[in-house]
Amino acid sequence: MWRKRMQYVFGTLCSLEAYGDDIQAISDALEAGVNQIERVERLLNPFNPKSRISWLNQEASKYPVKVDAELYAILVALRRLSERTDGKFDLTVWPLVQLWRSCDKAGCYPSEDVLSETVESIGYSKVQLDALRQTVWFMDDRVAV
Repeated sequence: MWRKRMQYVFGTLCSLEAYGDDIQAISDALEAGVNQIERVERLLNPFNPKSRISWLNQEASKYPVKVDAELYAILVALRRLSERTDGKFDLTVWPLVQLWRSCDKAGCYPSEDVLSETVESIGYSKVQLDALRQTVWFMDDRVAV
């Protein structure tokens, strides 16, 4: 037996599929999958102003913010990936994403000055992670993850 569940998350459509002989087990597995995706979205969706990452983006440039172990571990992994790729992947790209989204909605391109200023705000080295205190601090008030 095959079942499929569609869920809108992180601004896109997600499809979960499950196969098996037990319809209840399939339904339970799909429900558990959706619950996990929704939990991660509440944690990491920057489009959701109530998500933990949105809260972090608002607060971490003001002072070092203590975060829970899961969010800290995710940020550490993203920081390492940023370092290993020499910034080709950069966990602080969110301001650039916001700029291009706003320009797309307005049907225009950003000016060179605005684009340069936004690019200057990006840089994984501007995110300070303190393992002892489990805090995150953005060393530039324009940084966001």
